Amino acid sequence: MARCIPSPEVATSDSKAELKLFEALGKQLDDDYTVLHSVAWISKPGGSGPRDGETDLLICHPRRGVLVVEVKGGRVSLDYSTRAWTSTDRDGTVHDIRNPFEQARTGKYGILEKIRENPAWQTLRIGRFNLGHAVFLPDVGDGARLCGPDAPAALIGDRGHMESLAGWVERVFAYWRDDEKGRIAEIGSRGVNAIIRIFARAATTRPLLSARIQDEEVRRIELTRRQAMILDMLRRQRRVMISGGAGTGKTLIAREKAVRLADEGLRTLLVCFNRGLADHLREQCEGIDGLDVATFHQVCHRWASRARMELGRDVMAEAGRDHPGADKFELQMPLALATAVNLLGPAYDAIVVDEGQDFGDAFWLPIEMLIFLRLCGH
Repeated sequence: MARCIPSPEVATSDSKAELKLFEALGKQLDDDYTVLHSVAWISKPGGSGPRDGETDLLICHPRRGVLVVEVKGGRVSLDYSTRAWTSTDRDGTVHDIRNPFEQARTGKYGILEKIRENPAWQTLRIGRFNLGHAVFLPDVGDGARLCGPDAPAALIGDRGHMESLAGWVERVFAYWRDDEKGRIAEIGSRGVNAIIRIFARAATTRPLLSARIQDEEVRRIELTRRQAMILDMLRRQRRVMISGGAGTGKTLIAREKAVRLADEGLRTLLVCFNRGLADHLREQCEGIDGLDVATFHQVCHRWASRARMELGRDVMAEAGRDHPGADKFELQMPLALATAVNLLGPAYDAIVVDEGQDFGDAFWLPIEMLIFLRLCGH
């Protein structure tokens, strides 16, 4: 079976004749063939203005080349004196149609232009290859009667060929092959794959990360504002704990509350556990006077540095000596912070803690010590 793009099961068209032929080609041609249905393109040959084109079927073979096939359903008639083509449907209604051979020929040259302008094709350096066109009339039993000066019988397929499509396709390829003009290159499997990429590339797009973040931020800020109304109702409460599952907006609530406290003139600390989150929050809160953002252990480092520079006390070393076997991050650093705050005094009117579930038991005492007169704890 040939490779069909798209699968005949999902292909759509207003023409039942197209779909019938497409499905039959898929079943009867061998797996060296690739058949593309309903191919469209826009090309700018030689840097000229854009030209659009389309063809019903594009048949590719690594050795035989490329074939453009125009399909017409119904009973087809033509008058060579007027160059008028018509199609009569099953209800007997006559429709004027474009010359299918002219369509196929135009599609062939448009395909060639589009292929040649593509960098992926250019890198293959294939040169001249076998490229032809044909017309197929699945509902007509005597298609050869439509032959004319620009419509050789060899290039017309009809209902009689529907059971032997492999032979018909091979004969059409052979008709167009002309080795007398010089060597005809085979496009090979790489050429077939390049044509697929040009005319039937599968692609998936995603919104820019910044756009997704912005959209998510807007959605969550709206949620936060509703929840912040609850916080406003509790603003006289000295201690508030908010809990919720992942993704419920706790971090945005914490940030919103910290910003509001700072806007009210309160020296505020927004503290969390994860450094990446702290960096993100710090960036969002940049330029807000009276608001510090840090991880708990960053706070410990800052106060230990202050104690060393202002008082000459190495509170980290002292905590290590007093508790030599204790975990540095879980106990020694919190104790060092408590010592430093005891020496230097508190610094904040309000503290907002995010990721509180990750805070160790020893973290909370020095956090409370950082608050002036226990004025406001959150």
